[in-house]
Amino acid sequence: GQRISVEVDLNSSPRKAVFFVDGIQQKNYVTGIPKKIRFFAFVLQSGSSFHITRSERLRQSSAHIDADSVAWKWGKDWK
Repeated sequence: GQRISVEVDLNSSPRKAVFFVDGIQQKNYVTGIPKKIRFFAFVLQSGSSFHITRSERLRQSSAHIDADSVAWKWGKDWK
């Protein structure tokens, strides 16, 4: 399986969530996330599963936003 992770930066302005697949940062990220958040997961395929391996507080963000990154605004209709 794949290792999916999200790094949520509540200290940045605007607040953002950056996604990683197998340790590789994805170009799409979300900005303007609320101060308080909850995590939900949805498993579509029969027989699929997931488990949370860890949750930690980082001192500093490991994400690097560059010219290839695409910001998606929280609360907007994404198409």
